[in-house]
Amino acid sequence: MKLKLPTLFLMLALLSGRLYAQASSSNPPAEKLQPGQMPYFDAVPDPIEGFNRCSWGVNEWLFRDLFYPLSFGYNFVVPKPVRTMVSNGGHNLT
Repeated sequence: MKLKLPTLFLMLALLSGRLYAQASSSNPPAEKLQPGQMPYFDAVPDPIEGFNRCSWGVNEWLFRDLFYPLSFGYNFVVPKPVRTMVSNGGHNLT
């Protein structure tokens, strides 16, 4: 079954409206929040919050202190044609 373009746009608009309505209704109104309370995030208990915060910290450290500086070294050392070939290979894998 082939959909025509206007029908596809209408379906996309209805779906995005539904998703927006669902997302906006899950957060409590701002006037009901306590000072310093974030919408939605404080409303849902997280039983593994400690683990999540630890893994977030490790990921932040890896990116900020290891991968980000290494990317500058990679761009400085590896010539442009080789970087293009590596990028193309990654696109082919995906």
